[in-house]
Amino acid sequence: MTVISRIELLRLKKCLTKRAFSIEIGIKDNVYASAVGKSSNVSGEMISKVAVAYPDVNLTWLLTGDGEMYTTNTADVVALKAALTDCQKTTAKYALVMLDKDLEIKNLKSLSTNVSKRKEELKK
Repeated sequence: MTVISRIELLRLKKCLTKRAFSIEIGIKDNVYASAVGKSSNVSGEMISKVAVAYPDVNLTWLLTGDGEMYTTNTADVVALKAALTDCQKTTAKYALVMLDKDLEIKNLKSLSTNVSKRKEELKK
């Protein structure tokens, strides 16, 4: 089995389309599809991107086929991804709060300007 075959096996195990898998590892989908279609040698860059996207994958298995597909307890990795997702949600909530505050400040400034203009009109 070739490296690209093992990468394809990983993709199938993750239940991802070629396009979704390409997005996850950060390469163009046509590059991945071409590598699979030609059963060509895989670049070091693609292997590196797979390793970064899936830190639980055993690099020895990926490169040589020796050992198990995964090196760590998958439950641990799922928990780490869930924690990351929670962090991203918190960050998104914070960003929304900040946008609301910015909008509130703009509205107050506009209101203040309108009040000042109205005062000037009343003085005349």
